[in-house]
Amino acid sequence: AVVSTQSTGLPPTRRYIALDLPGHGHSSHKPKSAYNLVLNWVVDMEAIRRSLNLEQFSLIGHSLGGIITSLYSATYPDKIDRSVTLDSMIPLLSFTQKAKSIAELLRKASDEGLNDTFTHKIYPSAEVLAEVKANSTWYQGLDPAYCQFMGERGCEVLEGGRVRQLYCPAQRYGSLMYLTWEQSQEFMKSISKPYLFIRGHEGVMSFLPPAVAEFKDVIVDMRTAMI
Repeated sequence: AVVSTQSTGLPPTRRYIALDLPGHGHSSHKPKSAYNLVLNWVVDMEAIRRSLNLEQFSLIGHSLGGIITSLYSATYPDKIDRSVTLDSMIPLLSFTQKAKSIAELLRKASDEGLNDTFTHKIYPSAEVLAEVKANSTWYQGLDPAYCQFMGERGCEVLEGGRVRQLYCPAQRYGSLMYLTWEQSQEFMKSISKPYLFIRGHEGVMSFLPPAVAEFKDVIVDMRTAMI
């Protein structure tokens, strides 16, 4: 992945490592049999830290990255200097709005994987793929140049200029497990380093201000901001 300190306003004097997590960008994909379990990302993150020989570092994450940041910061607090999450915090069951119970959620994710007949789509060119992304729900309103960039990072070029979209099938399914409110609080209590939560004005967590306030009560050094 790529980080632009100029466009993000991040201090250019710091070292930044932008990760393509397994199944994203140009990183290798896990087999279809490797179901999506959100807690597994903690293991992946620790494996990356060890591979890069990072003794202590800061984590910045958005969406899934924010969830990984929270979980990792709680599990390996001695390896974290500080954490920043953007519009996501913890994989709460209540956030999914797709299941009434953990058992129902498990069945849904299991059926999604077993019934999936996913194949990687092939497009005439990277420009066509970028246009498809720009018109999708997830990318609507974004700069076309960004859609082009994301399209190129998530595809491989075939003969004749055609491109095949690379997407790990396991990422299409929901996590086999999320956390209850009580489990989430226990995780957040273990975060001992400075933690900044940035909430989007109309983001996915904008409807949960009480949850943010309660987490602020259990995290030793937590600050919040809104954009």
